[in-house]
Amino acid sequence: MNDIKNDAHTHFHMPAHIIRTTVEDSTILLNIESNIFYTLNTVANRVFILLVDAYLTLEEAVLQIQQEFDVEESKLRADVEELLAHFLTLQLLE
Repeated sequence: MNDIKNDAHTHFHMPAHIIRTTVEDSTILLNIESNIFYTLNTVANRVFILLVDAYLTLEEAVLQIQQEFDVEESKLRADVEELLAHFLTLQLLE
């Protein structure tokens, strides 16, 4: 797995084998190769939208979320890096 800190200025996209739908404030992702689906909560959904739809880098997404939520920057960065690592491990982003 990549070192997430090295990905701070990388752009990510959703692979072709992932299908996405949104229900209320949650996103459901289906990996059509493995037939496994994932449900993202509101915060994970926001990160996913910023990385994929807004095409922000990790660094830009952290700055954007920090403006939206009352959270300490170091805690936020660690949480977003951990979430991105999960997205990459599960092949939901590349």
